[in-house]
Amino acid sequence: DVILHRSRFFFFFNVLHYSIKDTPMRFLLVDRFLHLEPFVSVQAVKNVSMESPYFEHHFPGMPVFPGVLTLEAMAQASGFFVMRSVDICEQRKVFAMLNASRSRWMQAVRPGDQIIIDAQYLGGDASHARTRTTATVAGKLVARAELSFALKAYNDEPEFAAAKAQMEMLRRALAHDPLIRL
Repeated sequence: DVILHRSRFFFFFNVLHYSIKDTPMRFLLVDRFLHLEPFVSVQAVKNVSMESPYFEHHFPGMPVFPGVLTLEAMAQASGFFVMRSVDICEQRKVFAMLNASRSRWMQAVRPGDQIIIDAQYLGGDASHARTRTTATVAGKLVARAELSFALKAYNDEPEFAAAKAQMEMLRRALAHDPLIRL
């Protein structure tokens, strides 16, 4: 039974692994940065539009921005902030979110809202970093979390190429932002 359970896990992991690495980032959830100071803080904006595909089923007649996407927007802003703060000497490494702790959602986010994401650098070194991240709408706290990131080494070329493509996608989307020196 343990062997069967373990083999199911590895089958699921392999399916998930190959489907993720072959697919580019589907949702870029940071529209622009208002402030970015390495090792101190970042402030980013996500404009929530009714035209986004996730509102079709979440929820019909009462659209609510999914809480997991709020967390993903917080992770994208914090991850970019960490990448800009920590100098990575080796080319085959990318920071990936490791953990979200003390997560809490306080209020629903709806179409037309503008989410302001603030993250403060809590510490780390060349291989990991932590941020305290909040999301507010019209000055009201809607979500918060402490996010941990770890430096991920990619030995597999296609997996590394997919990770770099996702960072490049974010970089290109933000290339017009004068606060981001690329």
